[in-house]
Amino acid sequence: MRAVRLGLVVIGLGRVATAAPVPPAPPTPGDVEQAKGLYATAEKELALGAYADAARDYGVAYERSRDPVLFYKIATAREKNGECAVAVVYFRRYLKEAAPAPRFVELVTRRITACGATIEEPPPPAPVTTSPPAPPPVTVTPPAPAPRAVPPPVTLPAANSHPAAWVVGASALALAISGVVLAEAAHSSESDITDLYVGFQNTPPTYDAATQKRYQDLLDQGHRYQDLSWTAFGLGAVAAGVSAYLFTRHGDETVLVPTASAHGGGLAATWSF
Repeated sequence: MRAVRLGLVVIGLGRVATAAPVPPAPPTPGDVEQAKGLYATAEKELALGAYADAARDYGVAYERSRDPVLFYKIATAREKNGECAVAVVYFRRYLKEAAPAPRFVELVTRRITACGATIEEPPPPAPVTTSPPAPPPVTVTPPAPAPRAVPPPVTLPAANSHPAAWVVGASALALAISGVVLAEAAHSSESDITDLYVGFQNTPPTYDAATQKRYQDLLDQGHRYQDLSWTAFGLGAVAAGVSAYLFTRHGDETVLVPTASAHGGGLAATWSF
């Protein structure tokens, strides 16, 4: 009887031990070498614009090395591929598990905010409660309104309706939007330069000829976007001034005649040429 009870206890302990989670084994030197090769391949794919391939190879490199810094690289590739929601998940894991320096915390915070999210995960939605049915609406028929007195006509000076004013105003708006887009492109180039300093296993990449060329290309691209942005803003300001001048010129007169009846009121407008 004691032997049977002892056997049951051993079986029970075996089940508990089997259900406990097993931590992943540490990466072997071979895994780390394979991860380095995948990381180098992903860096080239990211520079060539193959963002989906880069995200995949960064992910496999993380599976081999378990280096949480790769979450930043995965998030960057997903962000550039237009997958902002997925990028936010990896940016949060990078902040939580990699313990980055303050300047990278600030950079990642700006990127998460640009995706319309926050650093902390949002709380789960509140449970949906079933509310009682709404009572049927009560229809009330209002009494007929009394006739209104018609005020005298009002003559207002009309602004110049020359089509050039509208064309110049639209051009000013288009130039302002172009300036904003170019400024964002310059900021994106600055972020790409910062990404060059994030290396595998907290080791910055080797400053070789390829890295130097990539750095100089990004720097020149950022300067071009910045110059074009200021040019667009300047032209937009000039166009806005010209549009304002055309709109404030004296033109014809507009006569507004109030109308009223038992069923409502309104305005009748006439223009003199």
